[in-house]
Amino acid sequence: MDYIKEYTKLAKNKNLLPIKVTDFYMKKIDEEIKNIWFEGPLYRNVFPVNDKINLVSYWEVEDWVDDRLNEQINYWKNIIRKYKNRILVLVTQVCVWHCLYCFRQDVLSEKLKLRESIDFIDLAKNLLELIKNDSDIDEIILSWWDPMTLPINKLEYILKLIRNNSCIKNIRIHTRSIVYNPYIFNDTLLDILQKYNVRLVFHINHPYEVCDVVKDFINRIQYKWIRCYNQFPLLRKTNDNWIVLNNLLSILDELNIRNLSIFIPDPITYSASYRINFSRILKIIDELNLNTSAWINSTRFVMDTVIWKVRRENADKSYRKWYIKFTKNWKFVNYPDFPKEYDIPWDLEKMLWKDYNFNN
Repeated sequence: MDYIKEYTKLAKNKNLLPIKVTDFYMKKIDEEIKNIWFEGPLYRNVFPVNDKINLVSYWEVEDWVDDRLNEQINYWKNIIRKYKNRILVLVTQVCVWHCLYCFRQDVLSEKLKLRESIDFIDLAKNLLELIKNDSDIDEIILSWWDPMTLPINKLEYILKLIRNNSCIKNIRIHTRSIVYNPYIFNDTLLDILQKYNVRLVFHINHPYEVCDVVKDFINRIQYKWIRCYNQFPLLRKTNDNWIVLNNLLSILDELNIRNLSIFIPDPITYSASYRINFSRILKIIDELNLNTSAWINSTRFVMDTVIWKVRRENADKSYRKWYIKFTKNWKFVNYPDFPKEYDIPWDLEKMLWKDYNFNN
């Protein structure tokens, strides 16, 4: 069955992102297909498979963290405020790729279908008014679609506006371009990121995404004294094994990249292909803690929810069969667990096929 054609038809009728992948990343997928088969860990990042289309879990929702509400409640279009001290700004509606595991794809694909163009002047005006009149805000995050796809002049415009008109301590840019098209990080862009003291947060989720070319560009970025971090989701059949996580985190450590968080996937529609049962998530966390050094296992495992980010410590130990209750700051949310019968992990040899040297 041609899952790409089936998914393309589905994406037109549902709020799902269309398939989009760069030539740079496709070369890695071609190598993966040649050495194992379709549906390898990198393939699953950008192409649909059987369970992406046909596997449906209990109580899946379209917008698990209420992004639409958080955008509307503050009356600022393309500005989301979930936390008192920081805001998320949507500065572009372009990505160099589309990750099919994206846990914001319902909201993002809706904007894509509506072809809403971002009024950059209006966005800048609203952002300036917000940060000038609210001293609680000390951090701004440019994310959602990839800010690295912005024209250089627009990116510098928004960074200059923030730095020159407020006491904002931290500006974060979240990007996955480093693995999809690292050539975006040219000297002009790096000079701007350095000038405005930006913190770069990569989204690297598998050790095979960090090839020599990617390493070279990361070194160039750090040569400019730009601080680099990483965070990524825990994805079934991609990195859901402590050994895969250890390999990735070790590579990041060698590159002087601090991994901030590993995210438990949101229970959104058409996410069942990537989700993991909570009891196995706890096992993966325990195995990583038991078998690795502190600079590896110091990363956080978190879940984004309507009551902010939660961790295993926030979970009710007597959780029910179908959901786990998380409590934080006197608020709670019931997280629908992924059924054990669907949580079939892959062989480690398939997720780390290069390390197992199948061809020799």
